[in-house]
Amino acid sequence: MRKKKHPSRLNSINAYAKDSLLSFLSSTSRYLIMALLVFAPLARGAIQPWAVTVILLATLVAATALVLGRCLSWQWSWVKTPLDKPIFCLITLSLVSLVFSQHRYTSLWSFFLLLSYIAIYYLVVQAFGTTKQIRRLIYVIIGLAVFLCAFFFIKKSGHNPFSWWDYSHIGLNRELSASSSTYGNPNHFAGFLVMAIPASLGLYMAGARTTIGAVVGLGLTLFLLTALVLSTSRGGWVSGAAGLGFMAAVRMRRLRVNPKRLLYWIVPVTVFLLLVALGNRAVVMDIRSFFAVASDASLLSRATVWKSILAMIADYPLLGVGPGNFALVFTQYQPPVGSVVAVRYLFAHNDYLQFLADAGLPLLVVMGWAGARFYGSGFSKLKHPDRFVRRMTLATMASVSGILVFSLTDFNLHIPANALLFTVLVALTVTPPASSR
Repeated sequence: MRKKKHPSRLNSINAYAKDSLLSFLSSTSRYLIMALLVFAPLARGAIQPWAVTVILLATLVAATALVLGRCLSWQWSWVKTPLDKPIFCLITLSLVSLVFSQHRYTSLWSFFLLLSYIAIYYLVVQAFGTTKQIRRLIYVIIGLAVFLCAFFFIKKSGHNPFSWWDYSHIGLNRELSASSSTYGNPNHFAGFLVMAIPASLGLYMAGARTTIGAVVGLGLTLFLLTALVLSTSRGGWVSGAAGLGFMAAVRMRRLRVNPKRLLYWIVPVTVFLLLVALGNRAVVMDIRSFFAVASDASLLSRATVWKSILAMIADYPLLGVGPGNFALVFTQYQPPVGSVVAVRYLFAHNDYLQFLADAGLPLLVVMGWAGARFYGSGFSKLKHPDRFVRRMTLATMASVSGILVFSLTDFNLHIPANALLFTVLVALTVTPPASSR
């Protein structure tokens, strides 16, 4: 006769299996988030419907894994954040706007994408609870940025081994295609760098304990800055400077860093970047255009479109035209072909105006409320005794501030790859430190 296994041994085996399953489910949520951060920029910014579908499905699987793990462990603790109430109001407002939408099918998919971003926000808050996990997430962002910049320089040299990232068929000339890296627009590649550069600098400030680590950290940051300068994105230059300027100003005022110490780093880096810029003819031409703003065709076309969008918002002030319906309804307001604008605008080239056109003026209150809670939470975390928490919070705040400036003249937050990174950085800023959970 076979011997029966001892009950204590069976219990230990069951406990081990349960722990392994819980670890697997928890890791699944984290790795899926990191995989999405890598996938979206490589999928041309994830603007195609199939790429958006991948994001929706991956987010659903990650959320299911997290909930299933909580069910098995009977641990239902929920990490609260300062943005919980603004997010609830955002969902409610978007849902009401969806009900009265001008085209409900389009609005439904936009609403699903919004829910996906919100789910990713909470997945980051709930699943990335330790310093080690957050550090890995930042490593993924920086590693992806380095790859995008490396491919950017390969395309700049006149080589492109991957036809998938060749954009000549959509009308981009060689210079614009090379400046786009894996994206289809230089401004969106620059938008990713605007968010990644402060994160890289923050990781260096938080953990460069050796000379080799300091050299590597500063070298990577300088590499990303060089790519941003050569991207010929004027909006990227301004917003990148705004983000880094915010970082420097807060370090001097809040963290009590000697201004002279900052100047020792800022001056040589600025001189280097100016030399890089002056050595590139396309960059020099874009710099010269800063001094001819009144006659700049791109800015004039944007101003004309913004004026028409204001008229569109005035006609739909309370609930907007419905999430994602801007391109459909704006055809009734777009200036005729004979004016400054001669093409159909699918985006407003101003994220704030497009959000208001889609969801109505009440969204302005929600955005202001969320912004106040975001910066309030971030500045509170800057007082935390942990050096890593302080430095990375400052870095993510600078990243978010930079892209918010960029959104005044572009639509980076309507590009899923950049909106996804923006969501992750917002979550990392407001999530409570690991020590307080």
